[in-house]
Amino acid sequence: MQDTASHFSLLTNQQCLAILDSFDVQQYAKKRNFVDGTVSKLSPYLTLWIISPQEAITAILQKYSFDQAEKFVQELTRKEFFQHVVFHNPEYLHQDVWTDKTDLQRADAIPNTLDEAKTQTDRVNTVVSKLKAWRLHNHERMRLASRCTHVAQLHRKKCADWTYYYFLDWDLWPNHLSRQRVQSTFANKPYIMNSDNLQKYSSCADPNLDMSYEELAKHLFDTKREYIFSIGDDAYSTLLTPYSDIAWQVDIKDMQDYKESKKKIVCLSPRDFHHTKIEQTKITKNSSIQYICVIEKEYFDKHPRSKNRIAFLNQYINHFGISSYIWSIHDLLEAGIVIHKAYEQIRPIYMWRNSLGKTIESLISYNRLSPVSWTQCIPKFFSWFNKSKKHIKDLANRTK
Repeated sequence: MQDTASHFSLLTNQQCLAILDSFDVQQYAKKRNFVDGTVSKLSPYLTLWIISPQEAITAILQKYSFDQAEKFVQELTRKEFFQHVVFHNPEYLHQDVWTDKTDLQRADAIPNTLDEAKTQTDRVNTVVSKLKAWRLHNHERMRLASRCTHVAQLHRKKCADWTYYYFLDWDLWPNHLSRQRVQSTFANKPYIMNSDNLQKYSSCADPNLDMSYEELAKHLFDTKREYIFSIGDDAYSTLLTPYSDIAWQVDIKDMQDYKESKKKIVCLSPRDFHHTKIEQTKITKNSSIQYICVIEKEYFDKHPRSKNRIAFLNQYINHFGISSYIWSIHDLLEAGIVIHKAYEQIRPIYMWRNSLGKTIESLISYNRLSPVSWTQCIPKFFSWFNKSKKHIKDLANRTK
């Protein structure tokens, strides 16, 4: 598997399941924090729901007990936990969950030296290069976020937007709330690491962090400390989605032609392809249904994605032979297009599925069992996970 999205190996559902069939979750629990440790590398496929978290958990619990697989199951459920939080508090994507504990003035821009991997720290430059090549280990992500937030004193929202721009496999809510966790606006304490931690898990050291955690915390949260990066005219602040790279094949005129031919237009997000069990053989010109992948411009403007992310999206859409369209609600209304299914892409997936009155079989948490339970937000992951355990176990047992 090569390191660019344009050459990304697009696995099928069955291939993902085959990887899990030989995956050692006990080694994962022991080695997952090491940069070269045992990880499944399935996160992009989970993001696009080529394989759902439910399918992955069920497959693993066919071979391992819940106790053996618990750490892996926890990681598979984290995105849903963040969905749960954002469901109750959508403003947390942009606002701090809790009051900032450090009271530091943070730079609201990404320096060009960081974005271009030209900082004075070789390890940071290596990690940024890996970020742009799409493959970055989860703990490298957290350490990069910690460096940006605490060492460089950059604003966590700006850092979240920047990393989201490049990640192939992170949804908006876990990306942004994880950055709040690093800054400690969504955690009891900030996420920091010293040189010993870097040496243990990444086989590298950093003399700038060569101190105890007590000394490091005192140093990092000193309000008189200067920025490690120069923030000035070289500030990198504009992230734009490269729409010219999106290989869309449908425009308003085409959609009007479909309407006149009395075809039913079904608009799907990329994540819907596997949910709706679309078979490629059914997507033909003679079909009474015209499937269209909708790419909502307002959403991509607000939360831009990089060239590599767009290349990955194109590859995925083309795999199904589905026409795609960059659209806005205003365009469609103006053209008089009647859409069979509309949704708001920015909302967590279980929110709009529930609003359509459908059973949410793909969810794994206890929250889907009763709408009443949605009235209470549980802001702590392990409290939420412990309430979900019974349902997760029952879910796996029903398929055995």
